[in-house]
Amino acid sequence: LCLSGTAACFVMVELVMEILSLSQAGTLMNEHIQWGSALAVLSLVMALTIPCCGWVGAWQHDSCQLCVFGVCSYCNGCGNCLIATTLGVFAYLCASAGFSAR
Repeated sequence: LCLSGTAACFVMVELVMEILSLSQAGTLMNEHIQWGSALAVLSLVMALTIPCCGWVGAWQHDSCQLCVFGVCSYCNGCGNCLIATTLGVFAYLCASAGFSAR
């Protein structure tokens, strides 16, 4: 229960940070605020589905929902590690080629 609750909190914090960064960058125009809000709510619902499976699975002792939560969390972690490794290798290659981030 604690793990799925923590995952849900991280999802909500990430969404709020994304909305704040978009609004500060001026990406959300006045005429597109309704679409942006609808997409933010849809994104939140879809992102909270996996932690909800973990929470309900732990609460009801349902091994299938716990398996979905575990497999999706594992795949998400592997994907994040792959992205981080790729970015690290790319940064190393750019630094060794003499490119700078100025």
